[in-house]
Amino acid sequence: MEKEKIRNFVISLLKKNGEKNDVNISDDDSLIESNRFDSLDIAELTLFLEDEYNIYISSSDADSFKQIDTINLINKYITMNK
Repeated sequence: MEKEKIRNFVISLLKKNGEKNDVNISDDDSLIESNRFDSLDIAELTLFLEDEYNIYISSSDADSFKQIDTINLINKYITMNK
């Protein structure tokens, strides 16, 4: 259930960035390292995690973004920090 919610949010950001309506993304596809997400998308993702799961991610720590670079990693991060 959580992963589907994450996937839907990620797809909505990718569509907003101009990707086609039939966005094809696997759970292990990179979002940040691959530059599919820009800095505004990362900010929206961190706000989503704060609002939906009460999880804070420091924007000053670049290593923290490596922990949320894929749908699977985001799901794992949520599970570990709930």
